[in-house]
Amino acid sequence: MSISYPSITISVARQQAGVLRLHCKVAGEVTDNDCANVAPMCNILMAQNDCFDVLLDMSQFQHCDLKLLYKKLKLAVQYRHLFRHVAIWGTDTWQVSIAALTARLQLTDMHFFEYRAEALSWLDEQA
Repeated sequence: MSISYPSITISVARQQAGVLRLHCKVAGEVTDNDCANVAPMCNILMAQNDCFDVLLDMSQFQHCDLKLLYKKLKLAVQYRHLFRHVAIWGTDTWQVSIAALTARLQLTDMHFFEYRAEALSWLDEQA
C-alpha cells in the first residue's frame, strides 16, 4: 500500500506478523494541508496494527513551520507505544537534534543516519 501527496509519501510493507514497516519520505516544504491529507491513512494504520518499524527519509526535506512541527511531535508522542524502531535518514545537522529530542519524548529506539543503506541495515538488524 502506498499514498503520496506533494511533500509526503508513505508506503507500507509487512515485515513480520504484527509488525509493519513504514517508509515515509518527506520532501520539500511540508504544509498543514499535506499532513491533513495523510492523517486519515495514518489513523487507520495505527488503529489496525500493533507496532511499526519506520524509515523516515528526510534527505530532501526543506522545512515546515514550527506550529506544524509541534503538532506532529504531539501526534508522535500520542502514538509512541506503537513504534518499535525509527531510523531517520537525513543530510542536515539540525535533523540530528530533532531526532534526539523526539527520541526522548517518544521513548522509542530512534537513530539518525546519513546514508539510506545504513538506516535500512539497522532496521533489518532490529527485526
